[in-house]
Amino acid sequence: MIDYVQIARVAYEANRTMQVQLSEPVDPPFRAATYYQIDEVIQRVRNAFAGETPEDHHKAWCARYRDKGWVYGPGFNSVTKTHPNMVAYQDLPQDQIAKESMFETIVNAYKDWYKENELS
Repeated sequence: MIDYVQIARVAYEANRTMQVQLSEPVDPPFRAATYYQIDEVIQRVRNAFAGETPEDHHKAWCARYRDKGWVYGPGFNSVTKTHPNMVAYQDLPQDQIAKESMFETIVNAYKDWYKENELS
């Protein structure tokens, strides 16, 4: 049986490390994250196991944010609902693409491990 929560925890904490390295606002530790944050990362892991690419994920993320009234802005602002990542995937800064690639690498490593051990 695939432990999506454990995979989500590893990916989430790796993302937090990258946030620190990139001097971004840092999400709380997984154990202190909101239900929404945990649910979102678990669903992202499930989607990645089902074949969702980083580009697919980013497109869906933009659509969800757009539906909530967010627009592109040069900086993140939760009051005016602007976010610098509200752009096409190929227009993301390289550091953001690196975060997407890291997530995909973690999930793929787990997918391979489950496959090799016939646990999926």
